[in-house]
Amino acid sequence: MKYKKKRLMHLNGKVIFLVCMALLLSVSTVQAETDSFPKIYHVYVSGEHLGSVGDKEIVESFLKEQVEQAEKNYDDDLNLAVNEEITYISEFAFQPSFNNEKVLNKLKNKITFNVKAQKLVVGEEEIGYFKTKEMVKKLMKEFQSKYLSEEQLKQAKENNLLNIELENEKDEKTKSSNDKQKKNTDKQQGTLSAGESVMMDLSLTEAIHIEEETANPNELLTIEQGLKLLEQDKSSEKVHVIEKGDFLRSVANDYDLSMDEILDLNPDLEEDEILQIGQEVKVEKQEPIVQVVTVEEKIEQKDIDYDTEYEETSSLYAGDRKVKQQGEKGKKEIQYKVVKQDGKVTKRIKINEEILKEPVDKIVLKGTKTSTSNQSASGPARKGSGQFQWPAAGGIVTSYMGPRGGGYHSGIDISGVSNRTLYAADGGVVTTAGYQSNGYGNRVVINHGNGYKTTYNHLASIRVSSGQSVKKGQAIGVMGTTGYSTGVHLHFEILKNGSYVNPMSFY
Repeated sequence: MKYKKKRLMHLNGKVIFLVCMALLLSVSTVQAETDSFPKIYHVYVSGEHLGSVGDKEIVESFLKEQVEQAEKNYDDDLNLAVNEEITYISEFAFQPSFNNEKVLNKLKNKITFNVKAQKLVVGEEEIGYFKTKEMVKKLMKEFQSKYLSEEQLKQAKENNLLNIELENEKDEKTKSSNDKQKKNTDKQQGTLSAGESVMMDLSLTEAIHIEEETANPNELLTIEQGLKLLEQDKSSEKVHVIEKGDFLRSVANDYDLSMDEILDLNPDLEEDEILQIGQEVKVEKQEPIVQVVTVEEKIEQKDIDYDTEYEETSSLYAGDRKVKQQGEKGKKEIQYKVVKQDGKVTKRIKINEEILKEPVDKIVLKGTKTSTSNQSASGPARKGSGQFQWPAAGGIVTSYMGPRGGGYHSGIDISGVSNRTLYAADGGVVTTAGYQSNGYGNRVVINHGNGYKTTYNHLASIRVSSGQSVKKGQAIGVMGTTGYSTGVHLHFEILKNGSYVNPMSFY
């Protein structure tokens, strides 16, 4: 029994060995037969199957020819590459089926080309693609040069200030270069004379980045195209539509602007202009993508105005004047730091001031001699006629006497004139001529000597002085907006025996 069992196990082992050998021979035979079959290549473009070719070198040669042909279409020496991913899967076929021409025709319609390019980013704005990094630097140099004078450009080139510092290229070499530039400008500053200036720094308001990417060759920009893009604005202007009750100063206040700022935004408007309902007023200008900032130091000579001193004398009648000593202006030299953006001054800081010549005061003799008549020997009338002429060169009344804004308006407001000269409404003596801190600004008060007084308020400038006699119709100042004022106008008052009367009752 044991003998039979051992024999059976021996036979089973032989059977298993023979079966394994048979299988091995079978696989080897199939492999040998497969290796002798032709191989074909399935071609894929970005995962899409186009067909099969007999040799992938056919596709590679075709792609090379297409790239070379495409490069001839561009004037620049571009190194193009196929944009799509080309892949192959090989297969042994007993009866191979492929069509080289059909695949190549499909491939020609599928492929596009790209080129390695430098993407320019200014701040957060993508400007576009350029061929090389050197081209970008040349573009930025030309952009900076647009806002420099001929002398500034010369200094910038001499001191290497036009070198563009990229955010992703900052290193010790750049720092060393900057130190050298500073030494050069310090040297020039030491020889600076009156009327001359030296550029201390040149920069941009935004950081400059360059990123290497692939791009369609048709997207590559020229320097001229780049300049136009850099000069564009990244935001649109904002306007305010005038509503009932709006005036220019109130609009400026609403948008936290000064009168100068809102007038700069609206050069066609004047400070005292009457606005129409529905009219558009610019309250925010377009913001440029990037601005060129220059820092200069310059020295200027300026005149120093002389003061006028008055000496009373009884040798002249009251109201008469005589120059005892002519005034002479002085001279001073001022050193400034001037900051400009796109060629416009944004900041002017005084660094140093030196007096070269002191001014000489003007001395005027002021008469005190009285006369029994109503006028001096040669002076104007000291007593008014009681009849008042219009105090301005035309204009309209924009606010009448009476209750206004919870208070009381003690006179009339006159504006809307092209000639802003103001005139004495009647003859008399000037009792006030100067700036008042009570809101009137520059103020002139004339006592007409007959119980009447007239006042002229918010003047830009005053042409008379206290104690001076004036004739009816004599120029006494210029209409303005000093003190508490909503625009250029004259606040005109008439008082009789100390009480306000309505000026319109005289006209």
